[in-house]
Amino acid sequence: SLSDLGREAFDASLEKHKFSREQREHIRFTNVKRKRDFVCLEKVNGEIVNILEGLELHTKVFNAAEQKKIVETVYEL
Repeated sequence: SLSDLGREAFDASLEKHKFSREQREHIRFTNVKRKRDFVCLEKVNGEIVNILEGLELHTKVFNAAEQKKIVETVYEL
């Protein structure tokens, strides 16, 4: 996808500028996006509670090559 291509270009740019591994990881971490506003209300022990409270969705954690390797590994299980 277009975002994957952008991510690969970004990763390649980091490599080209010869940042240390720690610097590259810090830069990648600062680009991670989090979504925390999930809501699913259900009755638990007579009370309505958000059963998704605390759930977070993280995006832009892995580039396309890393995602591919993870998926291939999962399929091998």
